[in-house]
Amino acid sequence: MVGRTKGSAVKGRKTTLRTKISAPLAWIAKYLMRAQKQMPTMAMPRFVRSFNPDPNKQHRTLGSCCRSERTIALATHTTATRVVRGRKRPAHVPLSHLEILQTLAHELSHLAYEKHGYEQEWYGRTIFHTFGLREPCPHCGGKGHIPARYEND
Repeated sequence: MVGRTKGSAVKGRKTTLRTKISAPLAWIAKYLMRAQKQMPTMAMPRFVRSFNPDPNKQHRTLGSCCRSERTIALATHTTATRVVRGRKRPAHVPLSHLEILQTLAHELSHLAYEKHGYEQEWYGRTIFHTFGLREPCPHCGGKGHIPARYEND
């Protein structure tokens, strides 16, 4: 008699993340795994790297992606001017996790749709909602939570 295995014959496959992520963005791996599990046909990037913008230059983008190499670059900081002892000085301002994840969803949607359009925005919103983020409710004083809103700037 052949021995039986406990449970079902085919167990759920574990998803492994094959994306290399830079150290400042290591916390993103959890959200990429969640998106990959819920959307298995989504094109995943090979590399996700971070960059810190030059404080003396004005940056208008928070991320970029290369479709041929499947590489995504995400900003971890933005630039601003601060007044220190009466003088304006450039400074780095860290981005919140919500802003970084919105940029990640936007750039992941560019791997599927190159141009900005309603398909790309819809796909980015779908990816963002798979992350399962919640923010405090503005009406009840933060006691309840509502799903986070995706803003495609």
